[in-house]
Amino acid sequence: MTTSPPRKGEEAYELENAAITEGSRTHEESLEYTAEEEAKIIRKLDYRLLPFLLLLYTFSVLDRSNLGMCCVVLLFV
Repeated sequence: MTTSPPRKGEEAYELENAAITEGSRTHEESLEYTAEEEAKIIRKLDYRLLPFLLLLYTFSVLDRSNLGMCCVVLLFV
């Protein structure tokens, strides 16, 4: 029995399906997270975002205190 070579679109389709079903989960199942995976993702986001947000908050406090001191100094000069 001879097999014909795959048509132009069939090979790409097979590769795409192999990538989707690769691993222990299918594409549809990968959209749902377990509680452990969700905690891991949130922890990773926290470690990435919190330092940046802390820096922004620090600049905000400095800006507010500088504006307050500017007003006080200009009023009592």
